[in-house]
Amino acid sequence: MNQIRVQEQEYPETKDAFPLLSRLRFDNQFLPAFMQIFGSTLVSRDLAIGAVLSRKYNLDAVTLDGDQVSRKGSLKGGYVDSSFSPLRSLRKLRV
Repeated sequence: MNQIRVQEQEYPETKDAFPLLSRLRFDNQFLPAFMQIFGSTLVSRDLAIGAVLSRKYNLDAVTLDGDQVSRKGSLKGGYVDSSFSPLRSLRKLRV
């Protein structure tokens, strides 16, 4: 624990997102470890807001639905229509 060095992080002040760390309960002696793990993560209302705030503040974001936005620009998650199948569409084109 005494080897962990964490920088202070700037968070956006908006109703559309909040720092994940602010919702966790832990003993203050573990603050450096929690900052290391969760300090650069926001929880955002949706993917679009998460993407904008992630870029602007250099933070990762997670939506309430579990979608992820990396500060490096990648998105993970999102809605997948189970009725859509690429193979089924290909078969329709061949017929």
